[in-house]
Amino acid sequence: MITKQLLSEENFNLHINSMINEAKSNAPSTFIRLLSLLQATNHGNAIVSAYGTNYQYKASVYDIVQTTLYTQAMTYDGNCSCQLNSTCIINASFIEIDSTQSITIKGFKMGCTPSESLLASTLECFYDQSCINLIQTMAGYNTNITPIPLNITNSRFLMNMTVMNLINDLFVEKWSAIMNYSSYFYKCSPMICSYTYIQQLDSFYTLTYLLGLYGGLTIVLKWISPKIV
Repeated sequence: MITKQLLSEENFNLHINSMINEAKSNAPSTFIRLLSLLQATNHGNAIVSAYGTNYQYKASVYDIVQTTLYTQAMTYDGNCSCQLNSTCIINASFIEIDSTQSITIKGFKMGCTPSESLLASTLECFYDQSCINLIQTMAGYNTNITPIPLNITNSRFLMNMTVMNLINDLFVEKWSAIMNYSSYFYKCSPMICSYTYIQQLDSFYTLTYLLGLYGGLTIVLKWISPKIV
């Protein structure tokens, strides 16, 4: 913080609190605008996901020498096309090998792009040990380390909040600020300090002042009158 004059401690605290509140308000909106720009750019330019979740390549005619490929938009939830809407999502699930049975993953979503899927998902699975074990098993992740589920009591966020909602708060559990007026005063190094003292006149002070003024005028007049006359 730069000021042309040294602030009082009260004004210093007010100014710092104002800056903190402004940062709390501006930081999330700035990040969201950037994220929205990236989402709009990817969708507007029809960038094909490496996982083939928004568009798939199709061949109209198969030819050993030359084949023409075209893209076909993926459709989710029956009628939501990734060509028209980038936020199409369905519940994410595992499909067992050699089986048509699917196992839904709690809180996870799948959509046109991995980023959109993540933003629409929640972190519920990571609060559930059985869900974590399911992911480890289905992903073939063998390790002696057992992940510990998240503890909801340590967070102000709800389990069913989407990642997008968490991003709106920048994943910040608590904002804290340390204001040190002594350090500010030392860095400012004022060469001179002055203050104004305002005192309300009371009846005793007023009477004393008038008597003193009367006495002073009497002495002056006694001294100057003979010289004038």
